Amino acid sequence: MSALEAIASSRFLTAMGPMIKDEKKMTRVLSYIISLRGDEAPCQFSDQEIVAFADKAEQEYAAGKGMMSHADFMQEVATWQR
Repeated sequence: MSALEAIASSRFLTAMGPMIKDEKKMTRVLSYIISLRGDEAPCQFSDQEIVAFADKAEQEYAAGKGMMSHADFMQEVATWQR
């Protein structure tokens, strides 16, 4: 192990603290780190699933489902901002 790897390992263990004993939290942290590397697909859905979502949305729009006024939409957007 190189000096850089030893320092990184030490910093990781210090940052994790008592979470290191929690397998679920450890798995989540490692999954997040792996996702930052870019080795995994950027989207959790397949191309076919995305097309199916879009088709469904277009059908619902054509049927008038989920319609929202601009004012209501802007009120909703305001709740997203910090």
